[in-house]
Amino acid sequence: MACTCDHNKLLLIEVTGTQHDTQQDFTFYDLTDMKQQFALEGKKYTDKALAETTIYGWDWCQEKENRNVWLSVKASDGPIMLPLFDNVSHTQRIAKGPQKYQLHSFIPLTLLPTFKEHATPEERIAPLRDGYLYIAYNGKIWREIEVSATDAGEPCFKDVNLFAYRQGRDKPVKTETKREVTGEALKEIWYPAKENGRKTDIRMAYSEVQWSGARINRLEAHLSELNKRMEKIAENSAQMRVIRAEAKKQEKPLPEMRMREMETEMFLGEPKDFNRNLAGSWLSEATASIKSSIQSAWNSGDEAVRQFGIHPDHSPYYYDSILRQSMLLELLQEEEKKKKSADNTTKQADTAPGETNDSDKKPDWTRPSVNDYLADAKNRLLRGIVLADPLFNIRHKSFLIKGCVSYLGLLLKDTSMQKYFASAELVQRFLMPKKWGNQENPYHDYTDTSDFDTYFGGRFHRTLRTTEREKCRSVLRHIQSRLAHEIEEEVFASVLKDITSLDDTNAAAIYPFVGNAVSSLAINPEQIDTLEPKENWGKLDYQDNLVRLLNNDRQHPLHELLFIEEGKVTLEAEYKAPKPFNDGSGLCTPESIARWADDNLLVKPKVMEVLEVAQLFPDDASDNGEQQFPTVRRISGTIDGNLRDYFSALNSLSIELNKVSSTAIQFSAVYAPLLATMKAMSPKVFGRLTYIDINGAKTTGYVVGVHGQGLEWGLSEADRNYVSSRKGGKAMGRVYEENGKLVLSTNKKAAARVAAEAGEALSAKAPLKVVVVPETDDIAKAYNQVNAKRALSDIGKEGITASNAYEKLRIPHFLVCIELWNLRANWQHFVNLSQGKNVRYSLANISSVVLDLSIAITHSVNLTLGAGARFTVLTTSEWIRVGGKFASTLESVGLRTIYSRLAFASVSAGFLTAGIAMYDAMNLVNSNDDDAAAAMWAVGIGTAMATFGGMAAEGAALSVLGPWGIAIMIVGGVLYMFLKDTPIEIWLKNGPFSADPGDDYQHLQDADIAFQRLLGMLLNVEINMYDIQTQTRLSDAEKSEWKQAGVTHLLWVRSNMSQLLNQDKESALLFVRQAIMEHKSRLVDTPSRTGYVRTHTLIDIDKDNDQPLKIESTANGELYGYGFRKSVPKDKLDTGFLYSKHELYHYEAGFLVRLQSVINGMIFPVAALDDPTPSPQPGHGQQPTFKDEDNADKFWLHYQLPLIEENAE
Repeated sequence: MACTCDHNKLLLIEVTGTQHDTQQDFTFYDLTDMKQQFALEGKKYTDKALAETTIYGWDWCQEKENRNVWLSVKASDGPIMLPLFDNVSHTQRIAKGPQKYQLHSFIPLTLLPTFKEHATPEERIAPLRDGYLYIAYNGKIWREIEVSATDAGEPCFKDVNLFAYRQGRDKPVKTETKREVTGEALKEIWYPAKENGRKTDIRMAYSEVQWSGARINRLEAHLSELNKRMEKIAENSAQMRVIRAEAKKQEKPLPEMRMREMETEMFLGEPKDFNRNLAGSWLSEATASIKSSIQSAWNSGDEAVRQFGIHPDHSPYYYDSILRQSMLLELLQEEEKKKKSADNTTKQADTAPGETNDSDKKPDWTRPSVNDYLADAKNRLLRGIVLADPLFNIRHKSFLIKGCVSYLGLLLKDTSMQKYFASAELVQRFLMPKKWGNQENPYHDYTDTSDFDTYFGGRFHRTLRTTEREKCRSVLRHIQSRLAHEIEEEVFASVLKDITSLDDTNAAAIYPFVGNAVSSLAINPEQIDTLEPKENWGKLDYQDNLVRLLNNDRQHPLHELLFIEEGKVTLEAEYKAPKPFNDGSGLCTPESIARWADDNLLVKPKVMEVLEVAQLFPDDASDNGEQQFPTVRRISGTIDGNLRDYFSALNSLSIELNKVSSTAIQFSAVYAPLLATMKAMSPKVFGRLTYIDINGAKTTGYVVGVHGQGLEWGLSEADRNYVSSRKGGKAMGRVYEENGKLVLSTNKKAAARVAAEAGEALSAKAPLKVVVVPETDDIAKAYNQVNAKRALSDIGKEGITASNAYEKLRIPHFLVCIELWNLRANWQHFVNLSQGKNVRYSLANISSVVLDLSIAITHSVNLTLGAGARFTVLTTSEWIRVGGKFASTLESVGLRTIYSRLAFASVSAGFLTAGIAMYDAMNLVNSNDDDAAAAMWAVGIGTAMATFGGMAAEGAALSVLGPWGIAIMIVGGVLYMFLKDTPIEIWLKNGPFSADPGDDYQHLQDADIAFQRLLGMLLNVEINMYDIQTQTRLSDAEKSEWKQAGVTHLLWVRSNMSQLLNQDKESALLFVRQAIMEHKSRLVDTPSRTGYVRTHTLIDIDKDNDQPLKIESTANGELYGYGFRKSVPKDKLDTGFLYSKHELYHYEAGFLVRLQSVINGMIFPVAALDDPTPSPQPGHGQQPTFKDEDNADKFWLHYQLPLIEENAE
C-alpha cells in the first residue's frame, strides 16, 4: 500500500528475518494507551522483503498525533499485549542499515558443555532445553515465554500474559500465584532492538523454572541484581548471529541439531556429538564402538596400553564413563552366561511364552529421528541468541563424576571375576606398596625384578584392569577440576536463586542439587579405588573449595543460598520458627525456610519443577498421608535428602585435616551452619538440639554428636573399626596382652575406659563440643559404643637366634661342627632317598655330606692325636701314586702324582661339591633366580679352582688357584646367602605373573594353587596359652563365668587372615591333647663356661583329643577354654651318684595342638612352594595324627604349649 499524501509520510518498522507468521503483530494506541487505533493498524503493508530482513510500513498521512506501539501475541484467552515503542511518529527511510525502529526475530540458543580444548561456538551451540525465557526491557520483565519443542523436534515458544498478573502497568507481580501459559505456539520470538534510532536496554535470561512473583519483584526493585542475573544482549558479537545454512563472509553456518533431550545428554561426555545426529543413531554407534574397544582391551594387553595412551582430543568417547559402565556391564553379563553354559549350570527361565528375563533385556540405544531444530530459522534467516545455562553444566558434571564412580566400581567387579584376581589382589595390597603406614614394606623390594611382569599389558596389570582404572580416575579428576571452577562462578549462584526463591518445596531442591556437586568434589579418586595403594591416595584436591563453601564467613557465593546467617538461629537454645516469608532474594533465611518446611515436613509439592526434588523424599512417602510411616522417620529422611552430602563432605574434610599436624580451620565454622539450617528445617524435631561447649556446662539429654579430643562426628577411628568387627550383629569385646597377661575387655569396660581416658584429657584449654538432644525428644536414641581398635598382625617376624660358640676357636673342630650342621640341613636328602624321591640328586648330596663330614672329623682327630699317631700316619701317608704317561701329563701341568687317603678324599669331595653347586646353579636359572644362580656358579667354580689348587705340586703355578678358588667360593657362598630368592620372590618369578615361569613351578599357573601358596606365605597364625588364675586379668564376674564352665586354661587363637582377605568369615579346626610340659635345666661345667643347658619336652601326652568347655569370639581372635585334668608333678633336683650331675626339673600344664585355618574353602597351612600337591578340601572327617614325623600332619600347624621363649645367657 503506497502513501497517499504528498509528503510521503511513513512509519517504518523493521523485523529481522523473513516470512514472519502473524501470531506476533503490531497494535497502535493513543498516548494514553486507552484507545486502540484500528484504522492505522489496517494500513500495514510490507514495504520491502529484503534478503535477510523485512520492513513493514504504515501510511502516516492521516495521523495528527504520535502513537504508542504495542506487540500483540495471539493467545487462547485473547491477545497478550506488550508495550513496545512510545510516542511514535513517521520516520525517514534508511537506505543502508537498520531502520530507526527495529525488532529482532530470534531463536534462543545456548552452549553445550565440552571438554574439548579450543572448541568453537559453532561446535557447541544448541537449542535451549525446556524451561522459561525472560526478557527485560528498560529494567522491567517484559516478556515471559515457555521454551519447548514439538514432537517433530521443532522450536515451540508460548507466552505467559505477565501483564495480566501485575497490579498495574510496571507494578509488582502478584505473589504465590501460578502464572499460566496461554500464548499460541510460536516459531520465533520478537524483541525491540532499536527505538527511534537508539539501542534499547534489553536483557535476557534462561531459567529451568518459572520465576516466582517474589523473584520478579525483587529483580525489578534491585536493578543491580537484575543486571547480574540477566545477560545484556550485544549485537555483532558471538552472542548473536544470523542463523545460516551456508557460510557468508566471516559468518559461519550452524550445523544441523536435535532438540534438547536432557535425559540423554546428562549421561554423555560430549552431549554436542549426540545433539548433531538427527537420525538418532549416535548412541547405538557410540555404545557399539565402546563395547568393541573394551573387548579389544580384554583380548590384547598391547591394545589396552594403546587405548590408555590416547589423547582426549583423539577419542570421541573419552569422557563417556557412563556408557562404558553400561557396555562393561553388558559384557560381564555375557561372560557370566558363557561361564554358566560351559559349566552346564544354566537354569531354564521360569517365564511364560513371549516373556524374557530381566537380565536378558538390554537398553535401547536408538533414538527417534527428528528434524533439524534450526531448519526453519535457516530458511528465514532468523537471529540466534546464545544464553547461559550453568545449571545444566553443573548437573552434567556431577552426573559424570558419579558415573565415573559407578564405572570404577564395575571395573573392580570385573577384576574380581578374573582368573588370577585373588593372587593379583594379594600382590597389589601387600607387595606393591612401598610402605605400610609409616613403616617400610619389607616385601616391596621383591617386586623389583625383571622376571615379575610389570608391563601394563601383562597378566598382572590386565588382571587388575590397571589401565582402565587409571584412565577412569584421570577422567574423574579432570571433570572435578572443571566442576570446582564452575561452582565458584557468580553466575551459577545467581541462577540458583531462581530455585531458592520458589514458593514451595521445589526451593529446597538447591540442597541436593549443590549437594551432588559438593559430594562429587569430596571424592578422592584414588581412595575409592580399593585396589590403589594407600600411599598413592594423596590429599583431597578440593578441600579448600569445600571449606570455603561450608564456612560461615559467607565468602563463597553459594553459602548464603544454602545456610542461615550466623546468629539467626541459635545453637545454644531451643529454636522456634518465624512466620514464613519469601522476599525473592533467594537467600537462606529462617523466614524463607519456614515457607516450605512446616512442623512435620509434609510439604511434597504437587509438581516437581526441579529434577533433584525427588531426592528429598523417601520412596514410600508417595503422598502426605499421616499413616504412611512415623513422622520422625519422614522428617529424618527429608533432612537426610537435604543435607547428607554436606555432612559427608565434612566427614571427608575431617579425615583429610586429621592427616596434618595443624590447621587454621575451626570446626564450628563449618559445622554450625549445617546444624542451624537443620534446626530451621524442622523446629518440631530438631529445634531442641543444642551445640555447646561441655567444659563447665551441666547438660541433660543424649549426646548424639561429639567433636574434640580426637573424635569427629561422635565417632573415633576405633569406633568405625568396632562397627566392622561385629559378627552376626553381635557386639564383641577385644582381647590383648599386657605385661604377659591376657586382658579380656567387654563392651562396657571398654566404653568406661575410653570415657575415663577422655575425662582425664579434658581441661579448660581443650575444647570439646557436643551436640545434645533432650531425653524426651523423639529422635533421641541411647546407644553403646566401644573403641575396638585392632592393629593388623605382623605378616612376618624378624628375630635374632643366639648360638653358642667356642671361646677358643680351633678350626678343625669348628669345621666338624659346620659339617654336622650341614648334615642336619641335608637330612631331607636322606628322607628323599629312603622314599625313592629324586634318587640321583639325593645320593650325590648325601655322598658329599658324608665325605665332607668324614674329612672334617679326620682333620680334627689328627689335630687331637698329633702327627705321630698311627691314625694320622695312616690317613696322611702315600696311598696312590700315578705312573706312566698320565703322571707325565699331570706333572707337565703342575699337578701332584702322589695322594694320601685324606688328600684323595678331599679332591673327590671337592669335585663332587663343585658339581652339585653347578647343578644347583642351573636349577636356579630354571627357577628365574638369576642373581642367586650367578653366586652359586661362583661357589662351584671357586670350589673346583680350590680343588685344583690342592692338587698342585709344590712350587707349581697352579698352586695359586687354591687361595683364589677359596676366595671366590667364599664370596659366592656369602652372595648366595643374600641373593637366594625368598619364597615370595620365587612365587613372583614363577607364578602366574611371571614373564617366563620355570619348569619346576608350572603348578603355580593354576589360579587356586598360586593364590593358596602366596597367601600361605603371608599368613600369620598365633596361639598362646594362659592360666586363667595367674595369667589373666579379668573381672571377678568374668573369671567366675569361665570357672563355672570348668575352664582352667585359655587358648587365644588369632591370625591376620581376616585383614588379608577383608572379611571375618574364617574358621579354625583346633585339636588339642593335654600333656605335661617338662623343663629340664642341666648344669654344664667346661673350661670355657659354666651354665645351664635347658630343654623343654612334652611328656605324658593324652591319646585322645580334648574338647573346649567354652568358646568366645572376640574382635581379634577366638578364646577356647579347657579344663586341665592331669596331675602336675612337683619340681625336683637330680644330682646323680656322688653328685655326678646337676639337673633341675620343673613341670606345668601343657597342650599339644594341631591347628588348621579354613577360609573360603581353602586350608592353611599349604604345601611347600615347589610341591605341586594341591591342598585337601576342608572337612571330610580329616583329623591330625599327632605323629612326630617329618611328613605327618603337613597341612596342620604344630604347636607345643606353653610357648617357650629362651633368654640369652
